[in-house]
Amino acid sequence: MRVLIADDSQDQAEITAELIALSLPCEIETVFDGQSALERALAWRPDAVVLDVYMPGMDGIEVARRLRQQAAEAPGHPPPYCIAVTGDPGAGSRLQALDRQFDRVFAKPLDVDQLIAAIASLGREDAAPRALQPFNLGELFTRAARQVLPVARHLSFSFDYRGPGVVVQSEPIEVHCGLHRLLLAAVDMLSDGFVLFTAETVIRTEGGCSTLVQAAGTGTLRPAAQMAEVLDRLGLLPAPAAGGEAAAREGVQTAIGRCPNTGATVRFTLDPHEGILLRAELRFAQAMLDDSNQAPDATGARAWLIDSDEVPAAWLLRRLQRLGWRVNRFADCAEAERHAAEPGARPPSLLVVVEAPLMRPAAALSLQRALPAATQCILAVMAGSPTLAAPEAYGSFELRVYPFSPLELAGFAALAHPDQATRSGAPLTGAMELADRPLVLLVDDNEINRLVGRALVEALGYEVVTANDGLDALGQCRIKRPQIVLMDLDMPVLKGIDATLRLRELQRHGEIPPLAIIAATADATDDARLACHRAGMDGFMSKPLDIAELRAQLRRFSVSRV
Repeated sequence: MRVLIADDSQDQAEITAELIALSLPCEIETVFDGQSALERALAWRPDAVVLDVYMPGMDGIEVARRLRQQAAEAPGHPPPYCIAVTGDPGAGSRLQALDRQFDRVFAKPLDVDQLIAAIASLGREDAAPRALQPFNLGELFTRAARQVLPVARHLSFSFDYRGPGVVVQSEPIEVHCGLHRLLLAAVDMLSDGFVLFTAETVIRTEGGCSTLVQAAGTGTLRPAAQMAEVLDRLGLLPAPAAGGEAAAREGVQTAIGRCPNTGATVRFTLDPHEGILLRAELRFAQAMLDDSNQAPDATGARAWLIDSDEVPAAWLLRRLQRLGWRVNRFADCAEAERHAAEPGARPPSLLVVVEAPLMRPAAALSLQRALPAATQCILAVMAGSPTLAAPEAYGSFELRVYPFSPLELAGFAALAHPDQATRSGAPLTGAMELADRPLVLLVDDNEINRLVGRALVEALGYEVVTANDGLDALGQCRIKRPQIVLMDLDMPVLKGIDATLRLRELQRHGEIPPLAIIAATADATDDARLACHRAGMDGFMSKPLDIAELRAQLRRFSVSRV
């Protein structure tokens, strides 16, 4: 393997070369300016180039751009694997250019072990395409919807999944990214109103299955410039509207494109009088029925649903009714408790209380005491709800993240008749999980903080990877796919706020799956908290980290992914 290192600091280039040579059997050359890097790369054709972003004459971004351009014009000569390194705090203003031209980006001072690992991966002859994995499609769709809900607080929200439960063979992370990208686009097009996420799966006669995913919304549309920005982010191009000129005169717009994650065709329709619709049909060549999803029928057992929001309550009520429940819906716990006290009232086998912003635990607990001890009591909360960090406030209520997945609804129906034989032995549960333990990315430029933080997080039962700068965190999120990021704010190259903004942007483009970002900073001021919230962070902790608070914060966002 050949590696070319270009850095205007000769000492830095030579030290990096020596460290790589100690770990990898490869030929290494060093140069100290951009023009020399370009000329030597074109003549020597290295497998990897490590380029300082800021060099005299020609910077590393321009060198990488020309190498890629030369490769495009000369078939048979692929470009080298391009790695950027920089210690410039201004690098945050060039993130899009860095992403376009480089395969990996590292902040200085370098995490040399990570750099070596990136180069070493190129020399693995046994490297193979990412293996397909089995996963339950309905469960993954539910997870994607859950992770959009906290962003859609300004909208009324409904969710439905129809069709048989299926386990498909595919790339779950790519499917997850594609679903999140589509659902989030619908949310970003509406400033208020109502949004509905649905998926319907059918088994194809020729084998496999197809799932039609739709995100529809109605309400006040965002300004035209923002709508265009969302369509551009999705890579959708204008297409003729059904109905031709008449539809165009009514302001109907359509667009079409392809999802880079799943390959599915994405279609968009905007009717200014009706709303927006995004749809994509996912096709899977390998699929089998998931017997654990074929729920026992509740056969008329009673369920009570407490939800102050009428629209989503109606959709959950319908999903329960399809499984054989007889459902009563109440606006609040007090109304349900009054009903329970009426003569002849028949108590439910299942109580579902959907957490509302001003709900008091005492009201839910009072209702629970008014019902038989055998009633299954569920508290449905939004992903990231503070209640997940302190479930003891609701006593023996079982906490579940909303919306419910098909397997959860199947479990509720099974418990309606404990004596009924159930087919939910869950042999496929392991296939459903994307990881046995949530992966946490700890981002901090201070080595002591990384060591101590890692020990605390691992002690709480999580897997941990680290990054020493916000710039490195971007690469780690692409490679490692963490579920949670603990983000320092004040770092030398890319600050935590800027890294968070970029991560949220990458999610909207479907380049990384959704994740929770929690600030972990010594700056405990109100201004810092506000800045973190505006950047899209999900939580805030001050240093030194308190293990009880850390446990609570991590629990909020790891439980939401179960």
